[in-house]
Amino acid sequence: LIEIPRLQLSFFSKDCADGTVRLFSSSAAGLFISPRRSPALDTLLRGLPHAILLESLDGEASVLTPACLPFRSPSKTWQKIRTELHFNHREDARLLGGMSVRQYIYPVHISVQFLFTQTLASALNLLLLRFLNLQYAEVFKLADCCVCDTALSPEEARTFSQLKMVAADMSPDAHACRLKIALVTSSSDITCPWNLEHEALQYISKLHSVSASCRLSVEEELALLQSHVRSDLNYKLANRQQYLRALTDSSGAVLLKYPARPKLEDEFDATADRSCLQPDHDSLLSKFDNISYKRPPDATGTAAVGYLNKWTTNGMKLKGGKDDLGFLFFYELMTGTCSIKIL
Repeated sequence: LIEIPRLQLSFFSKDCADGTVRLFSSSAAGLFISPRRSPALDTLLRGLPHAILLESLDGEASVLTPACLPFRSPSKTWQKIRTELHFNHREDARLLGGMSVRQYIYPVHISVQFLFTQTLASALNLLLLRFLNLQYAEVFKLADCCVCDTALSPEEARTFSQLKMVAADMSPDAHACRLKIALVTSSSDITCPWNLEHEALQYISKLHSVSASCRLSVEEELALLQSHVRSDLNYKLANRQQYLRALTDSSGAVLLKYPARPKLEDEFDATADRSCLQPDHDSLLSKFDNISYKRPPDATGTAAVGYLNKWTTNGMKLKGGKDDLGFLFFYELMTGTCSIKIL
């Protein structure tokens, strides 16, 4: 006989018809500790280091986990989150003493792809374990099992409060999972331990990186933005809400908001600089205050040589000079508007 009083568990040995001695559970009738392993089972048990695999004589498998509340080592940054679970057995013994159920049993689906949750408490416990192990796709699916229209029991509230441990996870899928949990529990008195406006803004900003298995539907996202998030706090939330509403209404027009202009100090362009329009007498632009220009006729060959000889003899100035040429004459020569060609 093997007893685990803290968890109210006990196992006894029994000779089976095939001659094998198996350890059967005293509380879960017909289930014994199973040595069976497979890649699918290993995947299913990932993140559950404290679980025991049980099996019936018919080959149906179940997973047993204690109702303890795990925690993980703190990480300096969310990119380096450590998924190893730790347990405070002294604290667990105190908490378990006031609980009617001290372990949860999750039947394994025949496909060995997922676990069934039989109670809200067991669903919350499994959701927490999956979230701590960064299995976001599983968390997103399990969130639908956390629907509750009544007040949480002390056991359920204690487990739900532990979700604060995953509030610092900045992964795009983590934001999606937290929004999904908030949406599912929005019809109850449950308060999520994270800021919905912040989560919605982060989700929108990282939407291109959210995996397909964790994306909110258009209806879910719109319901969150309309009823549970103050979209007026940020123009991105307001624009996203307008865009989603246009999708559902099949309307072609979307009213967008623009961000407010940031307030800066000592801006370089805050001063109206008119020095170019009102130049000093010694500046370059002052030479163009009074310009005379008389466009010469187009000329080629000897005629052009004669003009050039005359202009250089009289002298050329920016303001025009004796022949009324100057800056505008050079400008037309360079742009090809005035044709003075020797060859």
